[in-house]
Amino acid sequence: MAILVEGAALSASFQVLFEKFASPIFREIGSRWGVGKELKKLMRTLPLINDVLNDAEEKQISNAAVKIWLDDLQQVAYDAEDIMDEYETEDQLSKVAVLETQTDTNQVLNRISTSFTSTVSAFNNSQDKATRLNDITERLEDLAKQMNVLHLRKRIGGKGKGNIVSYRPATSSMVDESLVYGRESDKNKIIELLLTEGPVRNVVGVLPIVGMGGLGKTTLAQLVYNDERVVNNFELKAWVGVSEEFDLERITKSILESATKMPSNLKDLDPLQHKLRETLSGKRFLLVLDDVWNEKPNFWHVLKVPFKVGKQGSKIMVTTRSKLVSSIMRTVPDHDLEGLANEDCWSLFSQRAFAGRDSDAHQNLHAIGEEIVKKCKGLPLAAEALGELLHSKVDEHYWRYILTCEIWDLPEEKTNIMPTLRLSYVHLPANVKRCFAYCSIFPKGYQFRKEELILLWMAEGFVHSKGTAQLEDIGGEYFDDLLFRSFFQQLVTDGSQYAMHDLIHDLAVSVSGEICSTFRAKNNDQYCKISKSTRHLSLSTTFGERIDFEVLYEAKNLRTFLLHSGYMLAYNRQVSHVFSKLRYLRVLCLHGFHKLVLPDSIGMLIHLRYLNFQHTCIEYFPASIVICRPDIYFLGGMPCGIGRLTTLQTLTHFVVGKKKGAKLADLKNLMHIQGELCILQLENIGSVNEAKEANLKEKQQLETLWLGWSSFREIGDDEGETLECLEPHMGLKNVRIEYYSGVRLPRWIVALPNLVKLELVNCIRVKVVPPLGQLPSLKHLMMSGMDGIKHLGKEFYGDGSVKGFPQLETLEFRSMPKWEEWSGGDGSELFPHLHKLEISRCHKWRGFSFRFPALNALSVRDSVGLTSLQYHRIQSLNDGSESEDMFPCLHELQIYSCPNIREILPDMRYCPSLKHLTLFHCHDLESLQSQGLPPTLTYLKIRNCNKLQHLPEEGLPPVLSHLDIANCPFLEESCEKETGRDWPKISHIPSIMINHEFIS
Repeated sequence: MAILVEGAALSASFQVLFEKFASPIFREIGSRWGVGKELKKLMRTLPLINDVLNDAEEKQISNAAVKIWLDDLQQVAYDAEDIMDEYETEDQLSKVAVLETQTDTNQVLNRISTSFTSTVSAFNNSQDKATRLNDITERLEDLAKQMNVLHLRKRIGGKGKGNIVSYRPATSSMVDESLVYGRESDKNKIIELLLTEGPVRNVVGVLPIVGMGGLGKTTLAQLVYNDERVVNNFELKAWVGVSEEFDLERITKSILESATKMPSNLKDLDPLQHKLRETLSGKRFLLVLDDVWNEKPNFWHVLKVPFKVGKQGSKIMVTTRSKLVSSIMRTVPDHDLEGLANEDCWSLFSQRAFAGRDSDAHQNLHAIGEEIVKKCKGLPLAAEALGELLHSKVDEHYWRYILTCEIWDLPEEKTNIMPTLRLSYVHLPANVKRCFAYCSIFPKGYQFRKEELILLWMAEGFVHSKGTAQLEDIGGEYFDDLLFRSFFQQLVTDGSQYAMHDLIHDLAVSVSGEICSTFRAKNNDQYCKISKSTRHLSLSTTFGERIDFEVLYEAKNLRTFLLHSGYMLAYNRQVSHVFSKLRYLRVLCLHGFHKLVLPDSIGMLIHLRYLNFQHTCIEYFPASIVICRPDIYFLGGMPCGIGRLTTLQTLTHFVVGKKKGAKLADLKNLMHIQGELCILQLENIGSVNEAKEANLKEKQQLETLWLGWSSFREIGDDEGETLECLEPHMGLKNVRIEYYSGVRLPRWIVALPNLVKLELVNCIRVKVVPPLGQLPSLKHLMMSGMDGIKHLGKEFYGDGSVKGFPQLETLEFRSMPKWEEWSGGDGSELFPHLHKLEISRCHKWRGFSFRFPALNALSVRDSVGLTSLQYHRIQSLNDGSESEDMFPCLHELQIYSCPNIREILPDMRYCPSLKHLTLFHCHDLESLQSQGLPPTLTYLKIRNCNKLQHLPEEGLPPVLSHLDIANCPFLEESCEKETGRDWPKISHIPSIMINHEFIS
């Protein structure tokens, strides 16, 4: 299998270098600095090398000398980028100095700029740029001479993967089901979808199975394809392995031959499509397109034309690693394939490792094998491959070696793990390859945010401008590309967090080589592995581990240094030397210092784009930092001088100091901050005028604003006026106000047309909530700790000019101890799109009396005052008739810790769509629904309901599939297997759990 490694990303780097060096602006800079001759020589050599990169990328696989040549070329490219960056920086500095001399509007800044320019010049005089540029040119010329020796040639055709064919073993529809584990549930779900008639007639349903390489997508498709239910449902079936080359004639011919089970002599697309249409006409068919990579919609639109003549119910099943592919082809949602459970992974591994042997005779290998399986992280390919590798091996030392060995160090010809994963890397665009390889600096299991990673890519120069698009948006496209191709996984517990599968991380390490390094500070020996070639480094520490920063200085060309500490580090004077020794840093993150002293030498870091001092105390920013090209900053503390960072873009937190540190007015000139801004300890502002001077209204790029006071403080009389003066711009999307002690919320809060999310937390003196229902874009509202609220009604919804809360999807009320009444809005329709409602720790709340037409989930928790969930119908204002169902779309109802409630839902018509019902700690609950539970109910969970004795007389719904009862003594006795009074009512349920034990 031919593979691509870092050379592809190198071709993208060289293209950018060539374009920049050839630009008129850079020619002008070269002439000004007296290096025009060196630039001309460089421009003659760059194209020669660029022409042979595609050939070198393929030959490096089998030729170590070519691999070394590419590694040397990578280092030269980095050095060239550094010197180019220096020229551009000094050019900007000189222009700033001229401008300041002419205007003389800021003498202090002028003196800082002059001093800084002198410092930079002193640094560069010791290493003349013309000499360095000449050295780069000579190195490139030497590499160009080696091209003939290495027989590198210019490739005809496109760049990148187009010149390298990557082969994947051909697949067929046949499968040995005895070798498959843990896919029964996935198989049944897919078969159910295949046998379901589509919602649109004469449209062939397309079901994609999507997941990273090695998950077993093809195996799952084979299981479905051969299942008896599928065989009996479709008159005609066809299986085609599409793979990487999407050749329309070849694929159409393969479909035709698979469907007819006969070879075809046809070659051209037109007769092939006519013959295929004739074959499929009027038949219910199933077609499997296995391993699809092509992301061009036009190819699919042409291929699918003959499929339209199939009988209603015809289906196409697609396996792919790319959500971009599935988005083009699908007619129903993807089936996202997950990894195997650990026990299934073990079954697969042990079946291969111990095949033909008595595993009990090798108990010493079991514990090691279980640890090896954990490394697989649910990937069937890895479990199977490692099991095969260890087959017939009984040497315990060898098993331990495999356990400690990195995946990329295993013999590829025997495991095939890394080559399979590299196929996904091969298909990445060249500029995205570099971004992915950079992710190897994160430790395994690291959880990152999309915005954080994009900022790092931007700081490293991986994101290139394209027309008028913002770099953040282009970086977002790169990120989404990796996400859609299964390189990243979005965490279910927190949709804003992402991670890489451990084996995908191994792939990133294998393609980045020595350029990126990740270490944990266990002992100083770890640092000795840092290479002179290392450009990007991350270091993780835990409590008690000593950090010796001097070992970093060997990598003098380091561009990235990320230090993540699990505890507060004491200040180490060696940290200051980082700024003077590692002069090419673009990214510097020092997390977790109890106190950090920034020296003036930080201004020497002229390449620096990204500073991150999260969870670190910094008292003062040196004056030199203002010229330090602070395009991107991500800060956790507010030292004096922050107001000078006028090009600052990212400032997540601003803590208002009481005596020391920056003042709120220092925000005045930070006009470029974007994304999220959290302003805390607002009680420390000196005056209302200081709030005005912060000038939040003019910060047009902010999307999220969090305004917070401290919880323990003296209540100020002017907090309401302060909050009014912190009015943001009209485009703001998210607002959180916390521990505000004013009696009224600001007027501007109901004048934000783009507001999507609003959180009001511990605003204890607010008694009346403004008409939030009139906000046209609001989707998420949370009110917590609003002690002053007793009633919510008409004033909450607005004047009725629009439906109350026209776009609201989630609504949460928490810890509102005085809230009693929640009434409707004069019969007008409310909450037309509400999906989830949660009410918790509202001890006096008595219930509500109006409709929620689109509610999906209702959760009621800790509401002591609630005695009955009997939802009263409201009268229509037009004809006096009774309304429809109270909760026509409610799917899930959760009731927690409502000890006084005695009856649930007296009329099932109120919840005609209910599927999940959970009852916890309802100690006085005596009965469920008097007329029977909704017939749609599939899940019923009852815990700690001491007085509940019986299930409804009418029995439980026939579709109920899961019943869970615990700590309900009377009900447990009533449901006892075979002998209990209610056993006949529940015996049909597939899954019954009583006191945490399954009984059926």
